[in-house]
Amino acid sequence: MRKFTIAAATVALGLSGVAMAGTAVAAPTGAAGTVTPNSAACGHNGPNNDPNTGHATTAANIRNGSSTSCPAVGAAQPGDVLDYYCYTSAGSYTWTFVRDTRTGTIGWIRDDLLSGNGSYYYCGF
Repeated sequence: MRKFTIAAATVALGLSGVAMAGTAVAAPTGAAGTVTPNSAACGHNGPNNDPNTGHATTAANIRNGSSTSCPAVGAAQPGDVLDYYCYTSAGSYTWTFVRDTRTGTIGWIRDDLLSGNGSYYYCGF
């Protein structure tokens, strides 16, 4: 499963040996956190965050959500050029929102069926 680590900004305040009326100033720091993408509900499209294309490595259903329980709206054939939009995860799989340039169909394909394991751009939900 892909995860993004978002590093928070760290701000250091130095006093250079100068006391400010006896008040100590602490240097706040931010901690790094981990964000785990959520699945896309059936009928939920992903934003076009990714400038890259890829292709289906095998015949693959294009679904209207990032789950095999969501209905298929089309199928990508091996070698079909796909515009990658973004990825999210559902359970132990990641899914990429795509547009099949051959058919114009948009939807979700599980990343293990895509070249390069799909998009590396997080959808943001």
